[in-house]
Amino acid sequence: MTVGSLSLPGGMLYVGRQLPAAVGYGPDPALIDPRLPLDFRRPDSAASGSRR
Repeated sequence: MTVGSLSLPGGMLYVGRQLPAAVGYGPDPALIDPRLPLDFRRPDSAASGSRR
């Protein structure tokens, strides 16, 4: 799969708007929401989702 200019080989990732986490709450860490912008210079490593 390619996201922006980044190639993501392998599997175990999901593309879509919603995928509940198996443990805890919030979205599953494997979820890629295609509506969100890409920013390779300032990645959201903490997965806070606060920057839009």
